[in-house]
Amino acid sequence: MNEQTVMALRPSDVKVLVVRDSSDSAEREREMSQRFPSMSEMIHAGLSKLESDGYALLDIRYSAIPTDIGYEHFAMLIGRKLDTA
Repeated sequence: MNEQTVMALRPSDVKVLVVRDSSDSAEREREMSQRFPSMSEMIHAGLSKLESDGYALLDIRYSAIPTDIGYEHFAMLIGRKLDTA
């Protein structure tokens, strides 16, 4: 395991992106006649966003929560600005 310090002197040194998917995504797709991205696609887009903004990925924290009607998935992408010590 490679551990890195997340503490930063400025709040802007750390960026957190949260992506969410749930079992009602397919229903929304049908109702809106649109395709919603998969959890994997959303995580990839989040990583691309971190990198393009000058942040390095420190951690991805993933949670799957069962609900009465299905599930909810959350991924928290934690990045740190590349030019901070």
